[in-house]
Amino acid sequence: MLHQQAPEIILYCAVGFGTALACAAAAARRTIAFRKAVHWPSVRGKIIKSDAFHCKYGSFCRIRYAFVVGHEITGTIPRLSGNWFWTSTQMDAFVARFPVDQSVEVFYDPENPGRNCLDREDRGGLLPLWVGAALAVICTALLAWVLLTIS
Repeated sequence: MLHQQAPEIILYCAVGFGTALACAAAAARRTIAFRKAVHWPSVRGKIIKSDAFHCKYGSFCRIRYAFVVGHEITGTIPRLSGNWFWTSTQMDAFVARFPVDQSVEVFYDPENPGRNCLDREDRGGLLPLWVGAALAVICTALLAWVLLTIS
């Protein structure tokens, strides 16, 4: 019976561990970006769009800003940890910090000014990635264990 379920178990494990690996890789990339961003220089920029919207699928925000480093650049990444917020109230408060036409400090990577942000300290979006990686590993291991013990 086990050999008949082996492809199924392998598929579930591959998907589960693949999800864990993807979450861990994204979290690691963002953690490395935080470490590098501490040394980024900054310039003054201006908020050109700032809004939050809520629908039945969730809450989303868009913050766009312009700044000049050699040429004008439009940034769309207000914080390095991503656009994920624990609550819509938290997201609304973040968006309220950046009203349209406000002058802001923009941090940018001198090697690639297209890599930039407004907030290089807010790490709120990292925890869900690490939690997702851990949950994917735990759930996959439990699923594999259950499938192996019932066969």
